[in-house]
Amino acid sequence: NDKILALTNQGQFSVRFDMTDINGTSASAEYKVFWIENEENKYKLHMSKYSGNADSQNLSTHSGAHFYIVDHPNQPKESKPEWIRSGGWWLNHIMTTSLNGLNILSTDKIQSMEGITWLTFGGVQNSLASTEIKVRPKKVKMHAKEKAMSDV
Repeated sequence: NDKILALTNQGQFSVRFDMTDINGTSASAEYKVFWIENEENKYKLHMSKYSGNADSQNLSTHSGAHFYIVDHPNQPKESKPEWIRSGGWWLNHIMTTSLNGLNILSTDKIQSMEGITWLTFGGVQNSLASTEIKVRPKKVKMHAKEKAMSDV
């Protein structure tokens, strides 16, 4: 999280989540505003201004949440410890997303939130086949050659 913190506190950033399920269907979610707070504030997540086809409410419900890992005591009182079984994630009282879950590539149902999940794309009992998280500055400077190629 320190690397994400260092990156997103250098200016204004957006984040995009690209996902593919086990059937090859894809979805994305982009938030035009994205940043996290420091370790003292438990890497609190801030994001807004959604676009995409993976449902705006899904990760938006985690905005304002602290980053949680199994061996850290910053878990919300209302949450359930089984929600995070492997990698950490931003956790609040409503668990709708966990992209650091177990990589379970199977058509078998898994325990709720055990795999790599996005509630409104695949549900919480189906692990996604792949995900990518892309962070970029709001103002991207293009070199003259790249700009010329994008105008074609």
